Amino acid sequence: MFLEMANALLQDAEQIEASIDQSHLTSSVAVGCFSSLGPTVVPTLFDALAADHPGVTVRAYTESADRLMQLLLSGEIEIAIGYNMNLDTALQTVPLFETRMHAIVSADHQAQLSRCSLQQILWNSR
Repeated sequence: MFLEMANALLQDAEQIEASIDQSHLTSSVAVGCFSSLGPTVVPTLFDALAADHPGVTVRAYTESADRLMQLLLSGEIEIAIGYNMNLDTALQTVPLFETRMHAIVSADHQAQLSRCSLQQILWNSR
């Protein structure tokens, strides 16, 4: 699942890259993300950026959604990577990929996982 998401991010990065004159990219960019994305999606994205644009320095921030919004609105970061964020109307979003959440339970769990809700799983856990 994470490999698919990383590949989607890389494809998006390649499209952006194609629209930019790469020979002059030397700068610094501040990127914020949720802590759950820090060890999974972000390293692949940063590695690809570093390989394609060695003159660009990335400053990474791992924060909560509320803090990421504060950093964006204050200009401390230029980009936030996250999901289901309550956005200020002054901000724009670009979908990077679709994802599905999964419930993972032990083999002897009481829940029937074929088609159940989170509420059903939690109720059966009592």
